[in-house]
Amino acid sequence: MMKIRSSLNAYFLASMLVFGVGIALVFTTLAYKFYEQGRDSRTAKFMVQAARMADLGDQSAVSGMGFTVAEDWDELPLEIRMRFAAPPTEAFVLNKDLVRSTEDGRPKAIHFLLLVTDRDAPPRFVAKTVTRSDFRHWGEEPTLRPFGWAVLIGFSIAAVCSLLLLITLRTIVRPLETLRTWTTSLSAENLHESPPTFQYREFTDLAEVVGSSLKSVRDGLDKEQEFLRYASHELRSPLATMRGNVDLLAKLETDPQRPQQAIVQRMDRAVTTMTQLIQTLLWLQRDEHDRFENDDVALDELVREVVDEMSYLVRGKDIDLQVSTTPYMLPAPRSACRIVISNLVRNAYQHTTGGTIVIAQVDATLVVENENGESTPGESNELGFGLGIRLIEKVSTQFGWQFSTSKASNGFTARLEFPDSNELES
Repeated sequence: MMKIRSSLNAYFLASMLVFGVGIALVFTTLAYKFYEQGRDSRTAKFMVQAARMADLGDQSAVSGMGFTVAEDWDELPLEIRMRFAAPPTEAFVLNKDLVRSTEDGRPKAIHFLLLVTDRDAPPRFVAKTVTRSDFRHWGEEPTLRPFGWAVLIGFSIAAVCSLLLLITLRTIVRPLETLRTWTTSLSAENLHESPPTFQYREFTDLAEVVGSSLKSVRDGLDKEQEFLRYASHELRSPLATMRGNVDLLAKLETDPQRPQQAIVQRMDRAVTTMTQLIQTLLWLQRDEHDRFENDDVALDELVREVVDEMSYLVRGKDIDLQVSTTPYMLPAPRSACRIVISNLVRNAYQHTTGGTIVIAQVDATLVVENENGESTPGESNELGFGLGIRLIEKVSTQFGWQFSTSKASNGFTARLEFPDSNELES
């Protein structure tokens, strides 16, 4: 719940911060620009009125109300002529020059110059200078107060918009969090219950889609597990019959030289493979929380037993098989140990066409390594027993065994570590 809230709110607040600052800056810039344009327009209007109302008579220039009106450029104040290099040539266009203090950078004076031309009068120059003492008409600083108000208004608008959008977001996030809570609480027991109804139709539709999808997946898994369970149990009876007949044939055919003996051996290997396959299917459909009773497993004897049973897979291959074990008693389910060890040995045997296979068991650790590596362990093989690595990982995870693999350019190494018996006792 907190993760969704934090992520959406953080994204929203960051977006609103950028959006709000952008709006404030744009509004402030436009507001101050319009303020300056309005102030300059008002100043130009007053200067035009001053030029038209001034009565020069025999005088070359007159001054009043802060304005200087002259028909000759040279009659304007020296400071004006120094600030503007040449007389203006375009009529009714306000020329402005801002003088800042070298000490604090604040405006010290603003000079205005305007050319007024009328049909019935000669052209006149109008000049006006506003000093710092005159700034009290606009405030302490001519640009500070309008600019400050523009910034305040801009950020106020952004804050109000952000607050409204935040309220809207919380209104949307609340049902989303409820939907997430309901989704995470779904289990096999309550999956067929009706989904909750939300204020917004879109969330209700989404809940129905989620519930329907999970029901479909659950029904598929149930059918798969039911098939595996029924198929595995149904195959046990014919396999038991085949095992009995194979054993009977093996007793009748005592001469190893007769051709029938080879046929019996192939049948025996096929029955053994099918039996292990059935065990695999049963393990795959079992619940991870099923409890299994531990047996006293002689790990070294089990490894050598499996190695001998699988030896037919390396007959006729140019393989150097190296097997080493040390006596070790492991408290664990014997069937689970046999399935895992059988898959490790089978993978090494079937995916090595030539080279070296090393099977080393030292106490509670089993390492199976092949140096051929023409194919990757876990691929399908001729007997259809392609569950290898996946089954080993599943069983190891279920019992807390440590299973790891590493692949080299010319080989593959699998390492299986059972819990130390001393740790289990403690």
